Amino acid sequence: MPNFCTPEKYPTIYIAGPMRGYAEFNFPAFDKARDDMETGGFTVVSPADLDRQTGFNPNDGSVSPDEFPEEAYHKAMQRDLSRILRLHNLKKNK
Repeated sequence: MPNFCTPEKYPTIYIAGPMRGYAEFNFPAFDKARDDMETGGFTVVSPADLDRQTGFNPNDGSVSPDEFPEEAYHKAMQRDLSRILRLHNLKKNK
């Protein structure tokens, strides 16, 4: 069966998945997926990495994975959707 998602066809990808309600906001799973995809030749955009860039630390205990503030959630979603749209436009304009 052919692999339709290749680094040649989609060089940069965004990792999507659940974060709220998971220990450490599921960062370990996002990190593993990022590492696996990078090993496969992709450039990866990970929401866990984007969160780290803002100074968010899932292990500092300041926010519970079950009680992530809605305002912060919406801000992160806007940031991530912007990145996804940028990836789509990059691919579309090639």
